[in-house]
Amino acid sequence: MIPFAASAQRYSGWLRTLSKEEAFPSVKGKEQARTLIDGEIMLSVPVVGGASRLKRDCGPDVMISDHGRWQDVHLGAIKAVYGKTPYFPHLFPEIEKIYRERSSGSLEEFNLALHQLALHWLGLDEEGFVEEILRLSPDKKSLLGRLAEENRKDIDMSHSIFGLLFRLGREGVLALL
Repeated sequence: MIPFAASAQRYSGWLRTLSKEEAFPSVKGKEQARTLIDGEIMLSVPVVGGASRLKRDCGPDVMISDHGRWQDVHLGAIKAVYGKTPYFPHLFPEIEKIYRERSSGSLEEFNLALHQLALHWLGLDEEGFVEEILRLSPDKKSLLGRLAEENRKDIDMSHSIFGLLFRLGREGVLALL
């Protein structure tokens, strides 16, 4: 199962080792339903059977619990942390839509929808984009590497990929190289 709003570090590791057949690395345990968004702020998706269910099971039969108002708590935390970032007005409505429409089914479907949104915003869902980056000449890779390092200065790579996207938008892909 794809992790819930995986860290920028996980996306970076995946992108650096990517081949056409390689899927995004799946996880087991609590990472399926937890992500760090800022400092100590952890978002956790409640699942039927609780966190102990995640230790023994992953896949399409792990269902999101419908108790509480966790969606509003998550969206409020995201607004509080990222509300003043440059790409917030563009990306947040899409995240909010996923929270409203996909948070009552399986955890796998919810996580996949967020992952696909991240890929789209990074441009990684475009045919050949990754291969094009990986085939660049050493000089261009060196330039991209310097740009990536510059972009990483204000990004905590251990936080959710959405932090990187809210701050850098599509240029966030450079921070992942």
